[in-house]
Amino acid sequence: MNIKEFNLRFIPSLALASCIAFLLLIGYVLNLSKAEWATWIQSFGSVGAIVAALWAVNYQNTKEVKLQAEITRQAQRRQLNVINWVFITIASTCSKCADRVGLENINWGLEAESIEEVREYLLSIPPSEIPDAALVVRSIELSQALKRVFAVVSALSTPRSKEIQETIIGILNAAKEDALIGSTEASKLKVNCSTSLELQNDFKMIDLRNEHRIMMLETLSELKGASQAAL
Repeated sequence: MNIKEFNLRFIPSLALASCIAFLLLIGYVLNLSKAEWATWIQSFGSVGAIVAALWAVNYQNTKEVKLQAEITRQAQRRQLNVINWVFITIASTCSKCADRVGLENINWGLEAESIEEVREYLLSIPPSEIPDAALVVRSIELSQALKRVFAVVSALSTPRSKEIQETIIGILNAAKEDALIGSTEASKLKVNCSTSLELQNDFKMIDLRNEHRIMMLETLSELKGASQAAL
């Protein structure tokens, strides 16, 4: 129990006990009779009951407000996690496509489908669930940019000049940069609505994923080397 919770629970009780002691002292000084003492205590008991009821209602309302605020915070954190993941996936997909422009034996139909797939990820997030107006605007703009990306990637199914390929790479990189900016914005918002423990767990998860990725790449490299040696 922290100091704030201690105050909320025990200070009203201490205040009530102090009032009772003060009134008893007044009754003693006034030398009240038994009948006057009974009336005095009954009157004070009624007032005390009203005060206690009001305090209980206020305490319950405060508790409910805090609970609702915590539920809202956790919901925003989950939403920002999803948005961040979608932006990173978009950036990664555009980057891979840009790196393959100019290479031979690339199925650009499949690459275009991957662009459309990540755009559908973005469209699957209702704007009403995005907890920031700037992110809503960026999501709309990025969705429109991915339409252009889909069109230019599809156009690579037929041979294109070097100049056109450079233009397509520029369009892909622009979409990638927009997605990375969106990811950065979502990450900043997530930090603002996260506890220190949650952030520590997030960093641990990132480190764990990087370790798994490195292990996977090393395994693939060993398998590739073994395959070439066998040939």
